[in-house]
Amino acid sequence: MEIVKALKPKSTLVSIVTNASLIDEEKIKKLKEAGLSYLQISLDSIDAKKHDGLRKIPGLYNKVIRAVELCKKYGISCCFSSVVYHGGIDDFEDIVRLARKYDIMVLMNYIGVVGGWKTEEELALTKDDFVRIHNLMKDLNVRFHTMYNFSGKLECPAGREKIYITAYGDVMPCNKNQLKSYGNVLEKPLKNIWMKMFYNQEFTTYCKDCKRFNI
Repeated sequence: MEIVKALKPKSTLVSIVTNASLIDEEKIKKLKEAGLSYLQISLDSIDAKKHDGLRKIPGLYNKVIRAVELCKKYGISCCFSSVVYHGGIDDFEDIVRLARKYDIMVLMNYIGVVGGWKTEEELALTKDDFVRIHNLMKDLNVRFHTMYNFSGKLECPAGREKIYITAYGDVMPCNKNQLKSYGNVLEKPLKNIWMKMFYNQEFTTYCKDCKRFNI
């Protein structure tokens, strides 16, 4: 809550990504009071058993739905955040239909073969997958978490207009490229860390091979 407040939500768009495992009514109230702009709730499937199995947390699907209902109750904007991958587009289509029911958006993320998926090349999207995804983008409930920015230029906003803070406080330019932390908010002021990142654009060299651009 203190980090949300420190980011000054009135002048900054503050979004939290959660699997909803720790979300309850009391936390939603506090997040509302802190000024949270948006809650992105991860959802992999509307099949409760499948979603819980993928996340390895029993009962998690029900907590996801409860989190959406609480956001609606207390006036916090929310959406489903889902990763699309080869073999998982049917699940994504079901999630879009569920989002319509709650009148919220679905944030589409392309799979990044990094982290736990580093060796899962078979999950990478194919050309046929992208045709289906293109059609899904026609749905007004679907938004694409792409490399957009506010400058109007065709460039990556990582480290300039967007930053990524891990659950452990490490600050990085992007969640898809976690090669280096520029500091930890538990040890240094976020402003200082961000300025270091902003003026030291060394990460642009190793971002050149970013798989998010291989479309």
